[in-house]
Amino acid sequence: VSFGPVTWLVLSEIFPAQVRGRAMGLATTANRATSFVVAFSFLSLCDALKWSGAFWVYAAFAAMATVFYATLIPETTGLRLEEIFPLFGDLRGLVRTNVRSLPRPLGE
Repeated sequence: VSFGPVTWLVLSEIFPAQVRGRAMGLATTANRATSFVVAFSFLSLCDALKWSGAFWVYAAFAAMATVFYATLIPETTGLRLEEIFPLFGDLRGLVRTNVRSLPRPLGE
């Protein structure tokens, strides 16, 4: 399981119809460029940090992605496309709502 499908799902929902084609093209280019950077730098990173260090670096990026998705990406179930874009207008409200909806530990 990875964040790969989440990226494409979010991108397909957040762009308004009038810019969706160009925005998806730009987003796809950025996605492929970052994939190239990871593939190109992997062996150098392994040489510099050993295998475990390289994977710790990738784990740190995955943790940052988890925080990003959990706090800055709104739940869109049941919303029409026109209702999604305005959710990004109030960033503090979005973060507040998302943090409140995170699962709580069993002890709370």
